[in-house]
Amino acid sequence: MAINEAECVGCRYCIIACPYDARFFREDKGIVEKCDFCAKRVDRGELPACVETCPSKVRVFGDLNDPNGPVRRLLESRRYYTKKPEAGTSPQIYYLL
Repeated sequence: MAINEAECVGCRYCIIACPYDARFFREDKGIVEKCDFCAKRVDRGELPACVETCPSKVRVFGDLNDPNGPVRRLLESRRYYTKKPEAGTSPQIYYLL
């Protein structure tokens, strides 16, 4: 879920509640943020910066619903896990074993 900067009051309760420790407070803006996988870059057809700049190319990004895409192929051929599936948030980041 994207963070609405206009409505964030900087209380930081969402940081405490996040089961993945993925949120952080931006002192300069006075709001909480989290990674959005470079949504603006993805909207332009580019990869997230962390994927594009990874020197060893260990990060893979793509459409999980694309049956011929790299993410789907990896998940079908490798063992993997997600963090805290018991939280009920349907995590979409997969860690390959």
